[in-house]
Amino acid sequence: MFDLKLLLNPVSEENPSGPNLEYDAAYTALSRATQGKPEQELGETLVSAEPPKWDEVQQQALDLFPRTKDLRVTTWLLSALLHTDGLFGLREGLHLLRELLAVYWQNIHPQLDPDDKNDPTERINILMLLTDPQLMLLSVRETPLVYSKVFGRFNLKDILLASRSEHTKARPGGQVSEMATINAAFTDASMEAIQGTSDAVSGCIDCMQDIEAFVAEKVGVKYAPNFKDFLELLKEIGKVLSDQLRRHGVKEEVSTEETQVNAPSLSAQPSLPAVPDQITSREDVFRVLDQVINYYTKYEPSSPVPLLLKRSKQLIYKDFMEILNDLVPTGVAQAKVICGPQTKE
Repeated sequence: MFDLKLLLNPVSEENPSGPNLEYDAAYTALSRATQGKPEQELGETLVSAEPPKWDEVQQQALDLFPRTKDLRVTTWLLSALLHTDGLFGLREGLHLLRELLAVYWQNIHPQLDPDDKNDPTERINILMLLTDPQLMLLSVRETPLVYSKVFGRFNLKDILLASRSEHTKARPGGQVSEMATINAAFTDASMEAIQGTSDAVSGCIDCMQDIEAFVAEKVGVKYAPNFKDFLELLKEIGKVLSDQLRRHGVKEEVSTEETQVNAPSLSAQPSLPAVPDQITSREDVFRVLDQVINYYTKYEPSSPVPLLLKRSKQLIYKDFMEILNDLVPTGVAQAKVICGPQTKE
């Protein structure tokens, strides 16, 4: 989809987030592209509304990243990825958003205004678009979860409607069979594909929780965005996929005995992606830490290890002084005294 490392590169050393492009022609064109075309009346002819061309939105957003680091551009890209690549795209978009916040919180656009006590309201309002019922939640509900060449594709909305009809049994010969059709689609589909979609949902949940925790730490719980509706929706999708995997004999949990025997091999657990043979970038570090967090969350939920690892992930892109300031703010001044004055060569 995109190279995360390239998108995270600073615009310049002097201005890592680049200029505010809010009034730039390319930025304005992107904003307009995300809105699609409204319904129009031309004489006696009614021209139907057209949805955004999401592949074009995606490319226009990507083209802006070398010029600026902007939350609005990121959320537009995230929406485009959801529409073009489904839940896999959503996971990549949320991953990008999480890393951008971690790396560029101090100067990402819209920037905090020191004269206004660094009021984060504008940023929070942008992040809350992730929970907008029409812009995001409906799109997630309508994202296909399974595809079968024989039975077609189905999303959460289809599944909930079919399940409701099946339980009410109000229409003899009506939609009771539709749930059977959906189950048949899951049976016909590749289990690897369903497992991959399930893993993508888990990745989305992890990213959302990380973003929520990070922003709460920066602005305080009182002002932090509430992603409850989005998280509950993702968990509902995760449950649907888990139920289907379990229905087809794919185990999600391992017994204590199996865990003890197979503990050294994470690859033996089908719900976890393989650890890379070598770690050659910070992005690899993130992925490995995510896998470890997923393991503890699923198999040892009482362990405090995930909390510590999530804290560690927030430090990966910071230099020594930034880490020291994050962990021990009072130690920064002492470190500067010990290091002495820094002279440029």
